[in-house]
Amino acid sequence: MLFVLFILILFTLLSGYIYTKCPFSTTTLNADISYPSYYSQFRDVSHPADGWKPVGHTLDEQNLLHNMSIVVATWPENTKDNIPTVPCLSADGHLLVLSVAASRIRYGVSLTFVAVYPIDMKTVLPKHLSSHPLPSSQQSLWCIFSDGSVTPVYIYDSNFYREHVSLLDCPLSQYANDQLWKLNQTIRVYLASTTTKDRKIPILKAFVKVPVVSIISSNSSQESFTLCTSPLHNQANYLVQWIEFHRLVGFNKFIIYNTTDTDNYLSTVINIYNQKYPGLVDVVQWNFSTLRLVDFTRTRYFQVEALHDCLIRYGDQSEWLGTLDLDEYIVPLPPYETIVDYIHETFGRLIIGSINLRSQFFCSKNSRKYTPEEKDTNRLTIERFTFRASHLYEGGREKYLYRPRFVQYLSIHRQFRDVSHPADGWKPVGHTIDEQNLLHDMSIVVPASSGDISRLADGWKPVGHTIDEQNLLHNMSIVVAAWPENAEDNIPTVPCLSADGHLLVLSIAASRIRYGVSLTFVTVYPTDMRTVLPKNISSHPLSSNQQSLWCIFSDGSVTPVYTYDSKYGNERVSLLDCPLSQFANDQLWKLNRTIRVYLASTTTKDRQIPILKAFVKVPIVSIISSNSSQESFTLCTSPLHNKAKYLVQWIEFHRLIGFNKFVIYNTTDTDDYLSTIIDIYTRKYPDLVDVVQWNFSTLGLVDVLPTRYFQVEALHDCLIRYGDQSEWLGMLDLDEYIVPLHPYETIVDYVHANFGRRIIGSINLRSQFFCNKNASAYTPEENDTNRLTIERFTFRARNRHKSGREKYLYRPRFVQYLSIHHQIAGLSKQHPSEKHITLAHYVSMSRLRTMPGCGTNEHVEDTSIRNRFVNRIKTTIATLMNKH
Repeated sequence: MLFVLFILILFTLLSGYIYTKCPFSTTTLNADISYPSYYSQFRDVSHPADGWKPVGHTLDEQNLLHNMSIVVATWPENTKDNIPTVPCLSADGHLLVLSVAASRIRYGVSLTFVAVYPIDMKTVLPKHLSSHPLPSSQQSLWCIFSDGSVTPVYIYDSNFYREHVSLLDCPLSQYANDQLWKLNQTIRVYLASTTTKDRKIPILKAFVKVPVVSIISSNSSQESFTLCTSPLHNQANYLVQWIEFHRLVGFNKFIIYNTTDTDNYLSTVINIYNQKYPGLVDVVQWNFSTLRLVDFTRTRYFQVEALHDCLIRYGDQSEWLGTLDLDEYIVPLPPYETIVDYIHETFGRLIIGSINLRSQFFCSKNSRKYTPEEKDTNRLTIERFTFRASHLYEGGREKYLYRPRFVQYLSIHRQFRDVSHPADGWKPVGHTIDEQNLLHDMSIVVPASSGDISRLADGWKPVGHTIDEQNLLHNMSIVVAAWPENAEDNIPTVPCLSADGHLLVLSIAASRIRYGVSLTFVTVYPTDMRTVLPKNISSHPLSSNQQSLWCIFSDGSVTPVYTYDSKYGNERVSLLDCPLSQFANDQLWKLNRTIRVYLASTTTKDRQIPILKAFVKVPIVSIISSNSSQESFTLCTSPLHNKAKYLVQWIEFHRLIGFNKFVIYNTTDTDDYLSTIIDIYTRKYPDLVDVVQWNFSTLGLVDVLPTRYFQVEALHDCLIRYGDQSEWLGMLDLDEYIVPLHPYETIVDYVHANFGRRIIGSINLRSQFFCNKNASAYTPEENDTNRLTIERFTFRARNRHKSGREKYLYRPRFVQYLSIHHQIAGLSKQHPSEKHITLAHYVSMSRLRTMPGCGTNEHVEDTSIRNRFVNRIKTTIATLMNKH
């Protein structure tokens, strides 16, 4: 990427001190994408699974926690419990906690306590206070919520040079989750320790409340760019110019970490901002004078802790977030006027962890004293100092702009853990009917360029609009807004061929964690349309770069469509994505209603109404914390054609190893066997199994690859439709089984032990093919369909298949476009040890088929899967069926 086109300049202008050589520095920052591997050398982990230590509990701990949770649940809301309240030293002296905040996009739904690093506690505390610091590996901690619910604490001690911090994270119980986000209530949480058995009540408590989180679509003009200050000590006289500068370049939220304001100047400034621009500036009181703390790095006043507090407290609300000193300014250079322009143009919809901003130091003209102009504090900082170092500073001192949902642990001048990998590009536009009217009038007065301003950014094509398009969209949005809810509009409904014949849309789903809040249409790849449609149906396929498409919602609000054509061998799909307008977002997630959305085309000017419509509803998303026993592992089936007789054993096997949601993509069920099974599951285990009807017989469609029946499209539909609800998700055929190997009993155990809370895109599962014993015929045992698949076939290839045919377990929020056997765009793919997990891929259950590595004398007998699971599966099936 040509970073030469843009340099972010960070003016470090120290206005009370003179350096001997180049006293005032500007840090000129080349914008670099930060990759996790680069920082591996800085890792300080307290557990093999990325620093997070999941703690188990013994029977003694169980009894102790049980008793404590009963006590906590009986305490009234305002009870005088004599338990220290954050910020505080814990009652047992092991922890010094400065703050606590909640998040629902960092690792799912969790609370994070920001604490002083153990070895620093005695340094920062007054000498007369007794403390007994313990490293994380020696503590067993638990969160107890006011209803008595309990979740374990995961601890991470970060130690990079002199930048230390400890983070304590606990998943929210369902009660706490509901209180915070459904009811917007303040919750009371207690931290309990079972490190020793002599403490019968919790060691500290905290009160937590969250703002209502509004995650705006990435690359929307409304998305949030947040800046937090480093802790301020009577420095508010430089604050207004710093805020106003960064407002001009596109930041729209400012968080002031205040330690001291003896002259009340900050209070005055904040009062003015609150009156003029409500919600623009927040203040976090970062003063621990009641504890009489002194940071061991005295000039910083717990700056590393403040950085993490900012990240956790405001990460949910921010697409981009940074922490700067008041002598640091982020400056977009030509042709960019704002940071928004720069990020949209350069990174688009890339999933990255951060942008590295290197320092360009600005100095005083003379090394020994200020000039009169430099000394004049009535001038702005950026006009006082106009001399700079000749080069960017390469020896550190950089700062970062972070994507909060994709980073984990930080230092002031480093990023420890993040995600970075290409994805794609968005262009900001989304307007209501009022905005349509205003833009329509303005566009006539100030003519727009008639050229197409779209730019291919990693597959996504943002479309711009000319005056003709404005007029056409304006008229269509008025028509749509006037239609009653059940209007007979004669517009094709998804799944359908669009009225102009350019698109064949199979499904639509909404998501709020993939690229923010958006709708995605899953469509047939343009060059395949004529093949899959009946010969008597006329179509006019157009590739994405030849179309200008828009979503119009039922209130008349309009957002642009971004199109992506994915082609990997014979695996092709087209995705059309549009950000949700505020109206649509509120209808879906605040009111849980079905929305009506129209797809409009301005590709030609002869179509005066939309080309298709769809109805969309979402389940209430419950994103459970990663590393919680409640987190969701989802499996979708490849499209099924009368294969339901193999379904129950497949579900029961994967239930045993930890999957807790199954989605059946059904094409044909002529004998109603699937209907019967689903009815049994619905009664026995409500919400365990969903069915997506994946049958397009009304359109007469035939897939390009008849054996698959739009499997690539189904895969993306599964990812988008169920991604919000799933921490991990996969799509398998019914002859494929994910098998955790010793010492792991479940997929949950395996993922937690090997990947912990790491942010990754997927786990690559290579196929271990199981064959029939003889190439020419089944043995009687193999032919017996009353047996389970895992007991019919016990011969396998000697080695894993290395050249394709793998499947994946995905983290839905961190992947984008897929093929059946590959991950096209997303974060890092992890290749697990063959000793820990395998994908058992069985020979076709109903017909002979040669499997790779299963030729004569190539296979070996392996009964391990049969011996481990067959009796347990038969028991669960018997329980299921006997009940009904």
